Amino acid sequence: MPEQHFLRSDFTALREELSGILTEAVVELRSWNQTKTKFVVIGWDVGRPPNYYLLDLQTGGLGLLDTAYAFPDGGAGVRERLTYANREGQEIEAWLTRPAGAQGPLPLILLPHGGPRARDSGVFDWQAAYFSSLGYAVLQPNYRGSTGQGEAFIAAGIGEFGTGMIDDMIDGARHVSANGLAEADYCAVGGSYGGYAALMLALEDPDHVRCAISFGGVTAPFAFIGTRDYSDSLVRYWERYIGSRFDDRAYRQAISPVDRASEFSQPLLVMHGDEDTVVPPGQLRLLRRELDGRGNAEFIMLPGENHYLDTQTARTAFLRASREFLAEHYPADR
Repeated sequence: MPEQHFLRSDFTALREELSGILTEAVVELRSWNQTKTKFVVIGWDVGRPPNYYLLDLQTGGLGLLDTAYAFPDGGAGVRERLTYANREGQEIEAWLTRPAGAQGPLPLILLPHGGPRARDSGVFDWQAAYFSSLGYAVLQPNYRGSTGQGEAFIAAGIGEFGTGMIDDMIDGARHVSANGLAEADYCAVGGSYGGYAALMLALEDPDHVRCAISFGGVTAPFAFIGTRDYSDSLVRYWERYIGSRFDDRAYRQAISPVDRASEFSQPLLVMHGDEDTVVPPGQLRLLRRELDGRGNAEFIMLPGENHYLDTQTARTAFLRASREFLAEHYPADR
């Protein structure tokens, strides 16, 4: 579990005192006023929505302000950490969320995080909780290149944007299936890099991927790099992960969903915000053009939304469209 540290000893002592008062496993000081007499405190348990408290040192008052998400007891699912060995022998950490009380293998949603320089952890995840509430097991692997496991593990993702990282995700799906936690088939879902990964999983694991949902995902990696000035430092960042636009043509095609569009056999749901400045919405249009007229590929452009699903409107639209798509193509209660 993560632990908050401060240079100020009085803050450290205050956090430790609150940890003995509040019931949550993790307690953090989130913000405070200029006089440092009032604090917003956050408390959370693994997989549970965080609670926000207001502490007033002058009055000694400590009261609940709000809870981030309202779920009934057990409604957010049970979240647990697991590890597995990928095909190269590396240990991969993952988080699995299952409905409370669920028995036996469940239909699986593979939900890789974005970034790719990021990670999933035990904190509450609104997407995992929602899909779990529908009856799915939700696997979130911290594939090679993820943070939180040292610089060598991050470096292991360099050049593996559409290859080794995807393999790690597939190996995770195989692991939970082999251990009776989920079915062998799954739907791949993700946003940003995770959206790209969802499409690549459909291409690289077609015998097991029943459908794919992508939000704000890259669909043509080298066209994505090409939208930026070559002197832009972000180009150098992405080329470390993706590769150079001058690389071997066969490699460039192999990691491009647009170039491999004819290989898709599964139902696809592709969404994008039309004000996305991180991954241009043209990435959706490129794939839509290649799949024009194919009946089981749906494309949704969300007006006024950005890359991050950080508004209630965007999240509601994403979850509603995903629920309807899953009900048609990969229902949990089939």
